[in-house]
Amino acid sequence: MSVGERVTPPHIFPCSDNDLNQGRWVPGNRSSCPPLRGEATCDPSFGKQWRFDSRATQCGLIYQPPELVNATMPSKHILFMGDSIARYLLQTLLRAMGRNVTVPHAHSDLNYSLPGTAGALEFWWRPFPLNISEALHNLTTITTKPDAVVTSFCSWHLGFIRDLEEWKDLLETLRLAGKELLSQGVHPVVLNCPHRIQWTDSNETWAEAQLNSLRYNRLLTEFAQQPPWRLLNLHALMAACGNECNKDRVHARPPVYDAAVQVLLGMFDHA
Repeated sequence: MSVGERVTPPHIFPCSDNDLNQGRWVPGNRSSCPPLRGEATCDPSFGKQWRFDSRATQCGLIYQPPELVNATMPSKHILFMGDSIARYLLQTLLRAMGRNVTVPHAHSDLNYSLPGTAGALEFWWRPFPLNISEALHNLTTITTKPDAVVTSFCSWHLGFIRDLEEWKDLLETLRLAGKELLSQGVHPVVLNCPHRIQWTDSNETWAEAQLNSLRYNRLLTEFAQQPPWRLLNLHALMAACGNECNKDRVHARPPVYDAAVQVLLGMFDHA
């Protein structure tokens, strides 16, 4: 098989994003990459690896090493938009491409051209849902559009506004903005809310925060499972990995983002 060529088994059923997100964490350190067959990660410093379930592998999902990622995305323009979780995902995709780039942890826009290719990875700092809606609308007015838009926008509204009714209204606005973008050939992806753990909260404060988080995530997950949006299920990845995979209550540790990027690459293949 030549570099960049994939052998995908014939699908015996239509593959949905829910199929592509299916998997589980299995115990084991991996001394090198590529990982064991069926596994999506190979972090030697971590005691768990993400394994695609049979449903995902039947849809053709495999671990994509840097040479394959670079060969299949030589001219793609991927736009990440939203909060720091979207920025972490951009950083992880760069690492999946074998590119040792330091991504500043700043509340600002970033742009990374991919040397030797016509491709680029871009990040727009737009942490609130309303910011995302406005940015999606602006994208419809420009001639050259990205090949894919990946968004994350739950944490700031959940952390600073905590208004469930407003959240519902904003999701409807985002549905309309997504339809407008899809009509021009760009299918938006959203990460649902991160799995939260108790940090320094009192038990009473934590109980309320956890309930709000679950309500937000349920609505966002339901929203993303209907066209025009596509769901990358970060919440399930974090929750299944356990508390040790949570870095600071909001952000995951690198192996979780590694697994998320491998799922995202599979989603790109099924665009």
